[in-house]
Amino acid sequence: MRLLILGINYAPEHTGIAPYTTALAHHLASEHEVTVITGVPHYPDWQRQDAFGKWRTDEREGKLRLIRLQHFVPRSPTVIKRAVYELTWAARAAAAGMQIPADVVIAVVPSLFGAQAARLIARRQRVPYGVIIQDIMGTAAAQGGVKGSSSVVGVITAVERSVLRNAAAITTIHSRLGSELKRLAGRDDPTTIIHNWTHVDEASRSRPDARIHFGWRNDEVIALHSGNMGSKQNLEVVIDAARLAAQRAPHVTFVLAGGGSQRKRLGAYAAGCPNVRFLSGVDNCDYTDLLTSADVLLINERPGMTEMSLPSKLTSYMFAARPIVAATDACSATGDFVRASGGGLLTPAGDADALLDGVLDVADDEMRANKLGRIGRDFASEHLSKERALTAYSEWVAGLCARRD
Repeated sequence: MRLLILGINYAPEHTGIAPYTTALAHHLASEHEVTVITGVPHYPDWQRQDAFGKWRTDEREGKLRLIRLQHFVPRSPTVIKRAVYELTWAARAAAAGMQIPADVVIAVVPSLFGAQAARLIARRQRVPYGVIIQDIMGTAAAQGGVKGSSSVVGVITAVERSVLRNAAAITTIHSRLGSELKRLAGRDDPTTIIHNWTHVDEASRSRPDARIHFGWRNDEVIALHSGNMGSKQNLEVVIDAARLAAQRAPHVTFVLAGGGSQRKRLGAYAAGCPNVRFLSGVDNCDYTDLLTSADVLLINERPGMTEMSLPSKLTSYMFAARPIVAATDACSATGDFVRASGGGLLTPAGDADALLDGVLDVADDEMRANKLGRIGRDFASEHLSKERALTAYSEWVAGLCARRD
C-alpha cells in the first residue's frame, strides 16, 4: 500500500511529537511505500535550524520518502502567529500531497490544519484518511493559557470536529483524550488508544558521574523540569516554589532544562532567585543521564488542563526510574496516567507551596523515592514499549487500508 503521512514535526527534532512520527514512518516503511510531508525543525525553541533553509527538500531511504517544506516559524507563537505558522505549512502540504498517489492518508495532530490538508488530499484521491491525535486543539485553545486563544476556540473546534467526523479512523494516546474525541466528533465507533512509547536510550553514566557532569552537588536535591517551556506548562509556579525553597529548604534546587516560547520571560521572572537554574536542551546521548541524575522529575500544568493533552516526556521520565511529582488537576489525563503508573505523586496545579511539599516528601525519603522510580520503570516496560505501540499502529493502518473502496 502507498501511505501518505502529514506531520509538521519530524527528526532531527528529538522532543515532543517528532520522535513518534519519525519512528512510526520508519516502521510502516518496512511494510508499505511511505511518503512523509513535514516541516522544518524548529521545536521546542521555535527557531528554524540553520541547516534547513531550503524551500523544499526531497529525500529517499528505501521505501521511505521524506518531503520537507519551508514555512513560517514564529519566535513567540501567539494565536495569530500560530495560525500563520500552521497555514503556511498546511497549504504547501496540501499542494504537494495532491501530486503524490496514495492509498491511505494519515495526519498527525498537531497540526490541525495539516489534518484538514490530509482530508482534502484524501477526498481528491478518493481514499480513506486517519488521524493520530497527540493534542486536542480546541481544548488546548481553551485551556492552554495562550493570550487571545479563547477568542478562536469556536473556530478551532469547528475545524477539529469536521476533521474527526470525516476520518475513517482515529487514534489517540490516552483513554481520557479518547472519550473527549468521541464526544467532540459525535461518533459511535470507539477511538483506538495507542500509548506513546519510551524512546530514550539507557543512561551512559552512573548516577554519581552524571551529577558531576551536570555540576550538581551530592548534598542538594535536584527537582528537574525538562522539555518545552510554553504557556501550558505554567512554569512560573515552579519558580515560585524555588523562591519558597530559598526560605524553607535551601538544599532544594529547581532546574528548568530545555527551551520554548516562554524561556526568556521565565528567566526574567526568576531573576534573583538562588534556588532555580536554567539549562539548555541537551543532546540525545545526554538526555537519559540528565533525567537519572535528578532526585525528582517534575510535571507542571496550568490549572484547568484536563483533556487537552498528555506530556510526551512522561514516557522518558518513567524509563529513567526516578520519582515523579506532577502538579496537575486531579481529574486531568496526566493525573490519571501518573496514578495508573504508581510512579509518582500528585499536587494541585497552580500551588507552589504544595509543589515544594511534594518534592520534599519524595526527596527526603530515599527508600520511597527509589520504590516510586522502580514502579514507574516497571510500568513503562510493561505498557509503554515501542514494539507494542508500533504493532498496534500496524493493525490500525491495516484497518484503514481495508476501508479503501
